[in-house]
Amino acid sequence: MEFLGFTISRIKSARQFAKSGDSARDRGDWQTAARQYRSSLGRDDSRVDLWVQLGHALKEGGDRAGAEDAYATAIQRAPDVADTHLQLGHLFKLTERWTEAANAYARALGVDPALGDAIRELDRLAQRGVYPDGPVADPLAVEPEPEPGPPATSNLLEVAHLQLGRRRPSKVARRRRLQLPTPVRTIEFAAALAPTDQDRPVVLPVQVPVPTVEPQHYFSLDQGLGLARLQDGHFLYVDPMDEAVASHLIARGYWETWIHQVVCALVRPGDHIVEVGANFGYYTVAMARRAGPEGSILAFEANPRLANLVRRSVHFNGYDRSVKVVAMAASDKAGTLSFATSRSNAGGGTISTTDGALGADCVLIRVEAVTLDSVAPEGVRLIRMDAEGSEPLILRGAVRLLQRPDIVVCMEWDLIQMRARADVDDLVAWLDGLGFRFWRIQYDSSLLEIAAADMATLSACDVVMAREKPPELSPA
Repeated sequence: MEFLGFTISRIKSARQFAKSGDSARDRGDWQTAARQYRSSLGRDDSRVDLWVQLGHALKEGGDRAGAEDAYATAIQRAPDVADTHLQLGHLFKLTERWTEAANAYARALGVDPALGDAIRELDRLAQRGVYPDGPVADPLAVEPEPEPGPPATSNLLEVAHLQLGRRRPSKVARRRRLQLPTPVRTIEFAAALAPTDQDRPVVLPVQVPVPTVEPQHYFSLDQGLGLARLQDGHFLYVDPMDEAVASHLIARGYWETWIHQVVCALVRPGDHIVEVGANFGYYTVAMARRAGPEGSILAFEANPRLANLVRRSVHFNGYDRSVKVVAMAASDKAGTLSFATSRSNAGGGTISTTDGALGADCVLIRVEAVTLDSVAPEGVRLIRMDAEGSEPLILRGAVRLLQRPDIVVCMEWDLIQMRARADVDDLVAWLDGLGFRFWRIQYDSSLLEIAAADMATLSACDVVMAREKPPELSPA
């Protein structure tokens, strides 16, 4: 019997799994709770409350990236539930993504301006100098209008604080952290007119930091070329038409901070490294600095335009002697491949024969492919890959490299993309048979070990693979 697209038995089993998840949650068995909630949602994914409960269970169980996915799904299904935004804010706060936490709390207030928890969290973040990117819903707006008379100073100062303190210059924040004096100026706010003297408004002086001009961090060199200054001091040549990586490098000077921290920590002085999918060279120069003059990097980038930019960046930053950029693809066998490129989505370059695979500006080119075993030098200890689903093929062409006992692989793990290229279950079984263990990179840059049996269902993330758990990370 069918009912709204589901069988009655399927709905009943979904409810049973949900009840089992609640029982596991109540006794603090978070892994079982998450598993039961997933089973319930697999049969009926319409229950927003279960997506939230799944987020709680994953967060408490240590899978913070999975928790974020669950909360995001709940928000997508029901954006007008303030508590879900609040819980996502707590998760961001837990992983020290302070501005994103402030934005989530602000969205919660936008739904429920009287939500006390969100107000308190925003106040705590403000004490750290962290403010949302957009306007904050004013909780005072829902209170009854006060009786005529002088306004309460605390309320006026709070409004002034929200209006002027939302975005502090980064130099001011640095001065505060270093306990240096911060330049201030006094701004006068006119309060409501006193009833006894309509011609003389009450004026309250409030000291706020003086905005300082930050040094220029992006230089436009040509219509389709720019030079971005990164937060770590490196410079990268970028294509300003790219709406993914380049836009972040131009606007913020960093990209994927949680992954960047782990990658840098995995590199040891003198390491020999292979990188596949260099993109604009963000990780290339960071790893080159960590490996030092005694180390080396063989960086593959199949998109010839990007490969040229990476070469220029390597030269600009002084790493010519240790970094070699190869404008080829890496795969499981040598040959020539059809490769899709796009300037608006430069990082999406992938093996493809489909016109428009990356959008309207997609261009198919022919590229040479090689195996890593055929070109990589002896002594490679680290392989970093972001190859848009070609990672299984690249690993199959690196059998010699993977035999090194202390080899470490850091790679993007996207089941949808990888399954278009290979059998992921077979890949995991092969790697497991070689003795590899798997860790998911969390948003706080910690490593969460994932059982081999769970890798074929892991949501999109970046992972570290090695035979022994990497030592405690010492970020750059």
